[in-house]
Amino acid sequence: MFYSLIHEPSVKFAEYSAFIGVVCFVAFWFLIWRLYYDTRYDIYRQRNDFLLELYSVETLKEKGIRPHGRTGTLANALTPSRLIVFIASIILFPICSWYSYRSITLIRLLDGSEESFLSKEYDSGLVDAKHAIRIDSKIRKAHLVAGKCLLGKQRPVEAIPELVLAAQNDRADPEVHVLLGDTLLLVNRGEEAIPEYNAAIAIAPKLSSSYVRLGSCLATLGRIDDSITELRYAISLDSRNVKAICNLGMVLLSAGHTQAGIEQLKQATALEPQNVAAHNTLAIGYANVGLLAESAAEFRSELALDPDFTIGYFNLATILRKMGDTHGAIEAFESYLRKCTIRPEGAVAVPAAREQIAKLKAQLTHRNSH
Repeated sequence: MFYSLIHEPSVKFAEYSAFIGVVCFVAFWFLIWRLYYDTRYDIYRQRNDFLLELYSVETLKEKGIRPHGRTGTLANALTPSRLIVFIASIILFPICSWYSYRSITLIRLLDGSEESFLSKEYDSGLVDAKHAIRIDSKIRKAHLVAGKCLLGKQRPVEAIPELVLAAQNDRADPEVHVLLGDTLLLVNRGEEAIPEYNAAIAIAPKLSSSYVRLGSCLATLGRIDDSITELRYAISLDSRNVKAICNLGMVLLSAGHTQAGIEQLKQATALEPQNVAAHNTLAIGYANVGLLAESAAEFRSELALDPDFTIGYFNLATILRKMGDTHGAIEAFESYLRKCTIRPEGAVAVPAAREQIAKLKAQLTHRNSH
């Protein structure tokens, strides 16, 4: 974590401060020792006697040494250069110590906030990030983690100002702009998201994921032709970008290019047969063009790869209901409800699933009674 903060200006300045503080500390105590040494008359005399044994009085005078003229007092020992060092050490050491402590505090807070975010303890992470921001409002990492924690708490509107500050304080990280663009798109501010995706592209023109996000945003805004252009360019940069291929397939389907769209989605599953998301997208694509049997087969394929893919059961049940397979639909809806206890994040459709089960069972009862 420390090395990820090296490029933060405040942390970088604190590193220099720590070095200067150490130098001042050493210089201060060395000077104290020298002053003590030079003001000890017995040591002073012993030194002069030793010099007189080596050199004549005239030679010592030529070297600027007065063999018996000094008395070893503090006034004689504290030369102008030593006085400057003494004063500078006294002034700089506490200042540099404060900056170093500040840096250590920032690193500790940012470490804690990021660890809390990764462990989904968003409240704790947000508190640490806000504390770091109070210490230094321009530290990018603090604003970024605060924004992520707010997103984790499902508060995207509040996350946007934090992500804006993170992007402003570090214009060299494309991922920050992409995250900001995604958040703006989430709150239906797609037009504002486009400049953020373009900023990410300007920073890293060869990063295909930025073009994928831009293409998806344009599709959401109804600019289908522009979306297709961006997604095709993303694929030209990375021909194995499954997300780009899936998104292009869905956009082509929405534009009425059924065959081309299905071929793109099939290509994605061929590239990564174990990719659950690719099978899910192909299944949705089949459903959108009325190919229900093919859609059900793809949903079953994805559930075979990941039996705990909660929402997959709901989607399969919906398709089976449309196909008239009432028993299969009820079984799939009930599987969905059971899996929600394992993966609660997919439990958004629980009320709808229960309602559908009740309706389907009522239909079965009605049929049996006739």
